[in-house]
Amino acid sequence: MTENSVLSAPPSRKRATIVNLIRSYANVIIEIIRGIVLIPLYLQFIDSRLYGAWMATGSIVALLGMSDFGLNSVIVQKIASLSGQKNQHKMGGMIGTSLVVAFTLSLLPLIISGIIYKKIPFIVKIDGDEALQLSHAFLIAALATSLMLINYAIGGIFLGLQRTEVYTIMYTVSRIISIIASIIFLISGLGLISLPLSYAVGTIILVIGNVCYLRFWLKRNIVKNSISFEFSYFRELFNKSVWVFLSQFSKTAVFHADKLIVASLIDPAATTILVFSKKASDLMNTIVIQIAFALMPGLANLFGQGDIVNLRKYMIKSIKYSLIFGLFTGGGIFLFNKQFVSLWVGEDYYGGTLLTGLIVSSGLIYVLNTVLYNNLFSNEKISFTSKATLIESFVRIPLSILLCYYFGINGVVFAVTLAVLPTSFFMQTRFMLKISNLSWIQGFRGIMSVFIKACIPIIVSWLIFIIWAPPATLFGFILCGILYSGLSVVFYYYVDNDFQLLILMLLKKIGFKKKSYT
Repeated sequence: MTENSVLSAPPSRKRATIVNLIRSYANVIIEIIRGIVLIPLYLQFIDSRLYGAWMATGSIVALLGMSDFGLNSVIVQKIASLSGQKNQHKMGGMIGTSLVVAFTLSLLPLIISGIIYKKIPFIVKIDGDEALQLSHAFLIAALATSLMLINYAIGGIFLGLQRTEVYTIMYTVSRIISIIASIIFLISGLGLISLPLSYAVGTIILVIGNVCYLRFWLKRNIVKNSISFEFSYFRELFNKSVWVFLSQFSKTAVFHADKLIVASLIDPAATTILVFSKKASDLMNTIVIQIAFALMPGLANLFGQGDIVNLRKYMIKSIKYSLIFGLFTGGGIFLFNKQFVSLWVGEDYYGGTLLTGLIVSSGLIYVLNTVLYNNLFSNEKISFTSKATLIESFVRIPLSILLCYYFGINGVVFAVTLAVLPTSFFMQTRFMLKISNLSWIQGFRGIMSVFIKACIPIIVSWLIFIIWAPPATLFGFILCGILYSGLSVVFYYYVDNDFQLLILMLLKKIGFKKKSYT
């Protein structure tokens, strides 16, 4: 194996980005099955109040997932940057150091959960036999979280190297196995335990596959004896990961705090209404931000190469397309959320038009803020993005508690917009404009141009549905979605040149022939 064999001919950034998107959207499809299609089945075997408590408890499990102290995100950025620099010696040391630290930190969720699991039911107002079920489910979920931290570290290495095909297959297969296992366990009468146990089964399979594949890949592609643990690399990872940890911990805390706040101040049943009313928005936002997540390793690679021109171009495009798709999905949610929730789990779980409007606005801000964060992160502006997120969380959590106390569920959601806009969103937007050589006026004009265009198909669709009331059935819901989507795509095609080129290139990829793009 020659010195630079692993780095001399890396896969193209385009191919790696496409694979990342495939994995991300496959994961979204699986999440739709698990988080939407299977919910009615869950409610047949699990009491709705206990299920609401479980979703609130998931907030604590998510915080335990931060026990890697931000290491995995730094691994992706560092490996991608080193790959761009073709630094073989440092690459081996960084991989070895990352694995040692990651395997050590993965023990923390299990240790912490063993200390606090008995207190979990009290926090979310659950007692009796259901409290025992909830505490045991919490322990199993913590075990799965520990194992998943190992998977994230290994996956981070392959993401940074932009060699993700096998990892993508294994990850997708393990999630499918987890879904099948959850159905089997529910039918077998395991109740709430079925959900974390099925997740643990899929995670164990993924750990075994990832460890075996990583060992095989390193043996074939990395120079012998170059994999090592070095304290200097540990210090470098630590200095970056501390900021990422603070950022991700606060981001996860504020994202999941809403459910805990509602369960504690109102009732676990109210948490169920909040989660079900937000489900469509959360899924659509997840779909949109996958663009930014998929581009991040490629952007970090461009940063490592010093290709600033292309770096700026792709960062601006990621913001524009994320805004377009975010407005499109947000408009659809505002128009159809009541019908969606009613068909899915029943109208009793719909939180109202005002709550939906607040959810859509906060979701759009979340999308833009996430894209800005990923763009700046790929440029190694790690401490800055972390500080912005920390400031946001210090404002948001107290504000959420206050507004929930006075205005209920609506107050919790509105607190998101009030907290994010003047803190992390403003700070990251200002920095993004600076490194993109754009003024505030140019940035404002660009956003308003996209926003005004997006409002037109939304308003037209709304007027159509006022004049023609579609049937309140699944067929009517699908028909409305097709009409709104078709109207939006056709409108954007004729008013936005970049979007038109994107559509034409996609048509060309699937065999549609056209002599020119003009």
